[in-house]
Amino acid sequence: MDMTTILKCLTTSKNPIKLQPVQSKAITQFFQNKNTFISTFDFRKNGIMSPAQCINKLKTKGAIIQTIKKPAMDESGNLHNRVAHYKLMGWTTQ
Repeated sequence: MDMTTILKCLTTSKNPIKLQPVQSKAITQFFQNKNTFISTFDFRKNGIMSPAQCINKLKTKGAIIQTIKKPAMDESGNLHNRVAHYKLMGWTTQ
């Protein structure tokens, strides 16, 4: 599902999906990084302090988000072994 289709699902359904500002910020970040996994650290750099909670709420609203865990470095240069990385795959129509 491409990003245009996802936007249509969000805005033109019988019951448009209402997103909190932090959720809109996450969707924007997914749109800016199409077909790329975004790490927990990257979400935090962009003002989303609780990425897991935000992703969970998006999933309850119909987002199909793939999660993988892999090593990543934080801003201090410390390696963390199991950092969540997220990729928006699509949106379910309700």
